[in-house]
Amino acid sequence: MSNRTEKRIIGWLRNQIGIEKADGPIARFELRHLAGGKLGMEVLTLNPSFENGTHDAEDTWFDVTTSEIITAAEAEASEIGGSQVYAIFAYRHESPSKVSARCVFRVDGGDPEESSYGEMNSEPATPQGIIKQSMRHTEVLMKLMVTNQAAIMRQNAMTIEQLSRQVERHEDNRFQTIELVEDLLSKKLERDLEIQKAESNQKMLEEGVSSLKALAPAVISRINGGNGSLPSDTTSALKGFFESLSEQQKMDLLGSLNPAQQAALGELIQQINN
Repeated sequence: MSNRTEKRIIGWLRNQIGIEKADGPIARFELRHLAGGKLGMEVLTLNPSFENGTHDAEDTWFDVTTSEIITAAEAEASEIGGSQVYAIFAYRHESPSKVSARCVFRVDGGDPEESSYGEMNSEPATPQGIIKQSMRHTEVLMKLMVTNQAAIMRQNAMTIEQLSRQVERHEDNRFQTIELVEDLLSKKLERDLEIQKAESNQKMLEEGVSSLKALAPAVISRINGGNGSLPSDTTSALKGFFESLSEQQKMDLLGSLNPAQQAALGELIQQINN
């Protein structure tokens, strides 16, 4: 029992003893158990009597009486278990069956499972109390659901943002890969064209050299003072051949001949031009 409850009971007893009413002085105090809002059995009855009158109660009487009331209430509450409510009723001499005043207080009886009566609270649950409790529980559940939903939405937003950045990076990598492949294909095509061009030039040079080698006897005869001559169709063909050569091809052709062949080629070109 708390000191606050004890002081409240002492103050209430002093007030009842000290008040003068038409019903006369205090005849008795009754301690009763309250269960479910109904008056329960009588726990303790006190019949105050003072030698010098009702107004001359000593301080020790209030302390002793309060201790006796609390001890009786706690003893019964411990047998019942749970939270129990008790009331002290005041009766006066002129109206002994009429309640003049009451003082209500609560006593904790401990674990109801260890009591001899099982669980029996003074204030059992009512439909209104159950509804209010359900509403409070529902409110807490709704708050938890809203909080969890907000957290899930934030997490989803973060996940979507991360996935978007990953998709953007993958798209950039894909475009870079496509550009690299196109560049490699373009360079390969250029290399293939260069190879074909080189092969064509080489073939042309080989054909020109073969033609010059076939005409070499006639050229040499003319160089030695003979009267060797070239056929007119051959002369036209050679003239067209030499005119089709670029400067680089001409340099490559001369570079592939030895000095004697170069001299013969010069004589052949002179004869063609004449």
